[in-house]
Amino acid sequence: MPLIMVAPYNTCYPQLEKHMSEVGILPTVNRWDEALALSMLDPHDSLSHPAGVSDVQAESATRMDPDQFTNFV
Repeated sequence: MPLIMVAPYNTCYPQLEKHMSEVGILPTVNRWDEALALSMLDPHDSLSHPAGVSDVQAESATRMDPDQFTNFV
C-alpha cells in the first residue's frame, strides 16, 4: 500500500472563497491528482531506510478511488 493517498478537498462553506484568496490559493487551479514525489527512499541510508525494512523502491502517492470520496462540511 502506498504511504500517501490523495483525494480532492471536497467541501464548501460560506467563507471558503475568502479564505482561499487570503492565502493565495486560486480556485481555478485544480491539480490535486498530480502529486509530486519530493524524495525517494535510499536503501543505503539508515535514516530513511532502517534495518528490517525490505529493499523496495518508494511508491509515489496514489489517487483515492472515487468510490471512497466522502463529503465533509
